[in-house]
Amino acid sequence: MYNELNKHKKSDSIKWVTVFIAIVLLFAGVVAALVPVYGQKADKETDTIEALAAKDFSMEMISSEGIRLASGPMMASAGGQSVSKTLTASVTPSSAQNKAVDWSVKWAESGKIEAVSEYVTVTPQSDGALTATVTCYKAFEGEILVTVTTREGGLKAECIVTFIGIPSALSINGSNAQSNANIGSYYKIGAGNDYSFNIVPSNVFGQVGAECNYKVTVKGVGEIATQMWSVTYNSWNGSLIDDSDEVIVDINTITQINSETPGFFFDCSISGSTLTIHGNSSLESYYGGTHVGSDPRSGTFQDNKFKHYVDDNWYFEVKVTETNSGISNTIKVRPYLTVNNVSLSANNISF
Repeated sequence: MYNELNKHKKSDSIKWVTVFIAIVLLFAGVVAALVPVYGQKADKETDTIEALAAKDFSMEMISSEGIRLASGPMMASAGGQSVSKTLTASVTPSSAQNKAVDWSVKWAESGKIEAVSEYVTVTPQSDGALTATVTCYKAFEGEILVTVTTREGGLKAECIVTFIGIPSALSINGSNAQSNANIGSYYKIGAGNDYSFNIVPSNVFGQVGAECNYKVTVKGVGEIATQMWSVTYNSWNGSLIDDSDEVIVDINTITQINSETPGFFFDCSISGSTLTIHGNSSLESYYGGTHVGSDPRSGTFQDNKFKHYVDDNWYFEVKVTETNSGISNTIKVRPYLTVNNVSLSANNISF
């Protein structure tokens, strides 16, 4: 009887141990199944965030022996408030078989309590890739270090990331803009008058802190027509032969011709964040009459005069470029003939 009871107890113990092991194995399987799903979800969220890009922060590369970093071009923003640059590592020698690297990002200063990923992240193109995307999500103070480490040999190179508020867009604001169905918005520039335009830099963070330097260039767009009169004196019979031809002129060739004497139509200057355009002349005045030759009775002379605009699509493009970032914007202007005198048919009237 005692032996049978003892056997029964051992059987129950074995059953409970078996059940416990089964529960542990089941729990481990559930955890193993959940981890990849969570990882995939996190990767998708990161990919969505990293797709957002433009430009706004600076990176300074610090090279070490065997590995170098180089910053790539800015990328256009896909939405949201983030900006990105590419960063490429060069591992030497180029013939090395294993050039795989790992990327990391951290605060340069100790004691920062904010998570660095709230401000800057680095995402390699693929596992071990030499090229990665560095994305800035908001303005920050201090410095952030992006580090690349070779998997073979553990060589490192660092890139210092700082936020300086580089502009990523420019607007040029003036008053009294005109509108034309063919060319859109433009400004009329009259001889003897000054016109002021405000240059406003901006970025996605609304914090432009970098010093801005500007340059201005001018280009003509569209065509006009001029009238060329040729008058020839026939010395045999004393007659005059008058001929007239229309000449189509590219506005941009006028800009180029006057590059030797800049500002024939208008002068452009920038002081601080203000663009000033001073009107000098008009197309009508420019083609007021250019005589070529000598007296009609000794040969031939020509008279070239402004006739009309071929189509109402001509203008001069004034382009302002911020030289540090390379961003630019343009406005369209048209010089026009202004009133320069008034007179009366008589000085005195008596009744």
